[in-house]
Amino acid sequence: MARGVDTASHRGAIPAKGKMVAVFGTGVDVICPQENSRWSEQILALGGTLISEFPLSAAAFPQKFPHSQPDFEWDFRRSARGGSGRILRNTNHGALEQNRDVFAVPGNVTNKNSWGPHTLIKQGAKLVATWKDVWEDLPPE
Repeated sequence: MARGVDTASHRGAIPAKGKMVAVFGTGVDVICPQENSRWSEQILALGGTLISEFPLSAAAFPQKFPHSQPDFEWDFRRSARGGSGRILRNTNHGALEQNRDVFAVPGNVTNKNSWGPHTLIKQGAKLVATWKDVWEDLPPE
């Protein structure tokens, strides 16, 4: 339910009557940011789900949001300084700590939007050129 890409995805999915899951950094009864309250109502009306790891009435605090915790030293461009860039790095770090595979689809080296996956690949993510690259790494079961 955060501002930015979360709000944009809900804004696009609601008119298409998509099924959505909104993840809260608060209790599901605490809408943060408040201007997203209409999105949560519409998500539920369309059969979507609101989830949180926090109990009801849990307030918003910066510590609850991974993108607000600059706990790693990184040399990154301005495009990666936003919330999505920090989430990407924190997610990658968490996956590596848990010995989980990280896959990344590379992009054009001149496109600033390719910085994220290229950084993940440099840090050890598996490069995905086709669906077979992922399929071959899946456990047989």
